[in-house]
Amino acid sequence: KLQDYYFASMIMRKQIAATLELLEIALDKQRNKLIRLNLQLTISTISVGFAGWVGAMFGMNLTSGLEAHPTMFYGVFGGSLVGAGLLYTMGERIVTSTMSQRAENPTVEEYHAPGTYTF
Repeated sequence: KLQDYYFASMIMRKQIAATLELLEIALDKQRNKLIRLNLQLTISTISVGFAGWVGAMFGMNLTSGLEAHPTMFYGVFGGSLVGAGLLYTMGERIVTSTMSQRAENPTVEEYHAPGTYTF
């Protein structure tokens, strides 16, 4: 009789551990989504900052001879948008390739992370 209680408690313990592991996986997934969103917002901020920097360089009231050119505004504006877009695209590619490399080659610490339960 005592042995039945022992086996039942062991089964329950394994079920609790499995449930905890599933909850940790779900929380990890949400955390990864938040980290990804944070990275995208950071890359976007840097890209917009670059476009603003280009505008600030041309708006410093310095005479360069380009201020009187009839189409230079559109060239600088278009160039800064293209530069910001390229900067965003490069940032996204770097993040995506880094994340895929980590997924393919996990470290030992990721296999034996705190909170994993083995019986």
